[in-house]
Amino acid sequence: MPDNPPVKTLADLLRASVWTRSLGPGELARVEKETHVRELPVGVPVCRKGEVVEHWIGVIDGLVKMTSVSPEGKTTTFTGVTSGGWFGEGSLLRDKFRKYDVVTLRDSLVAYMPSATFNWLLDSNIGFNR
Repeated sequence: MPDNPPVKTLADLLRASVWTRSLGPGELARVEKETHVRELPVGVPVCRKGEVVEHWIGVIDGLVKMTSVSPEGKTTTFTGVTSGGWFGEGSLLRDKFRKYDVVTLRDSLVAYMPSATFNWLLDSNIGFNR
């Protein structure tokens, strides 16, 4: 299996993402223009349970974990997402509020695609929405 090149920038993340293969140059340029990037140190929330869902989130570089704390204080970790991964599409499609917390496990570079951009792709690109 060939090694994947390292993901260090938003452009790298987009090139490495399978879902971008169906996008035309103009669509890809719009996604890159409208997606913003944040550098987050270890231990910082990427998003929080109860927040309004406003972004599809990609990890350009780093590691984050998705967790939930029960009313009794028990923590459940759902998954870890590392460089190249995206998450939160389910929340964008069906939920108004996040149902989990996501926190960085190491310094991370995170991409936030606005829900308007995500929904535009769903509505305009059959390859993306399938």
